[in-house]
Amino acid sequence: MIAAEATAVVHCGPREVLECIADLERYRQANTKIGDLLAASDDGREMLVTYRVRPLGLPLPVRRQRIRIGPAGRVELTDIPSRRPRMLAFSASILLRPAGQDETRIAHRATICCRGPQAPLLERMLRSWLANDVAAETERLTAVVDRPRPTIHSHAGQQ
Repeated sequence: MIAAEATAVVHCGPREVLECIADLERYRQANTKIGDLLAASDDGREMLVTYRVRPLGLPLPVRRQRIRIGPAGRVELTDIPSRRPRMLAFSASILLRPAGQDETRIAHRATICCRGPQAPLLERMLRSWLANDVAAETERLTAVVDRPRPTIHSHAGQQ
């Protein structure tokens, strides 16, 4: 198994980040691995999504995932089991914590578990890609949800 983590602080509340993740069109701006979105359902607690994966810009087979938005600002992304065994299992979590007034700390972690005789080779190939991708995705999520701090202008009164 390989894992990667990244953190960032955004200038908005956790609710705004959660709303972005729940809006798949907005979230796709951050998570560019989500290619063509084929199906999605949402019951308010979790989404089931089916899409084409695009890691490294290469189209791969269709992926089905569960995106569960849990209590206390935690989002879990997990593969939905398939009847056919997969060479790769993916999971990720996004943890949101207040970091100050109108600021949220995003802690993003992703793991890939490789299976089969090619697992060691796949892990070597994907290790640096995953680290770079998690950092870039966290940065893109920050850009999608971050709002600039208001500029306060102070003028001394003239007498």
